[in-house]
Amino acid sequence: VYLCQGDSVLLTASTNGIANQWNTGSEDNTIYAHSEGTYVFHAELDDCTTSESINVYQLPTFSFSLGHDTLVANDHFTIVGPEDLDSYEWNIPGESGNTLAVQNNGIYTLSVTDENGCTFTDEIVVVFDIQSTDSYIEVPDFFFYGNGELTAKYQNVVVYDVKIFDAIGKLVNYGNTFPTIWDGKVNGNEAASSMYYYIINYSDLSGHKKVKKGKTLLVK
Repeated sequence: VYLCQGDSVLLTASTNGIANQWNTGSEDNTIYAHSEGTYVFHAELDDCTTSESINVYQLPTFSFSLGHDTLVANDHFTIVGPEDLDSYEWNIPGESGNTLAVQNNGIYTLSVTDENGCTFTDEIVVVFDIQSTDSYIEVPDFFFYGNGELTAKYQNVVVYDVKIFDAIGKLVNYGNTFPTIWDGKVNGNEAASSMYYYIINYSDLSGHKKVKKGKTLLVK
């Protein structure tokens, strides 16, 4: 009898004896063998004693690794398992090859079966950390003077300059302190409560020059 790594095999003795015992100490007719060795069953009836033995052999052990848990910086990743085995079963329905292309975070498990019918399993955690290439600038619709500056939220931009105009189109501030758009002052003095307009010249990660226009209300 052959035993796969980590498995057990059921051994059953048929007897009409009244005093039975395995060399493991068990007095049951059936036992589970968990390791390689010779298992002997003794049976006794009246003055007659008989013994039978069976050899259990450990099949060659096999191990494989899908690799270390992985942080992926792009949008796809291929998990590679061992080659030349009888069957492959991933925890993804329908996948039965030794490689698996993935695009989502998860724990991926592969069970393989060798020519002896023994099954071995490993798993890998894959986490995607994709940095977005989208660019944007978001400026609040209003801000309170004395309660912080007008500050933009942004991603993947290079700003060249910011211009602020009052309601009649007069330039009241020019410079580049981005992401601060404006401190609410004109020539060092508090600006009046009003609607103001901004123009932001910038480029995205590809170097394309763009213009962001909008308005914000200064409240005092």
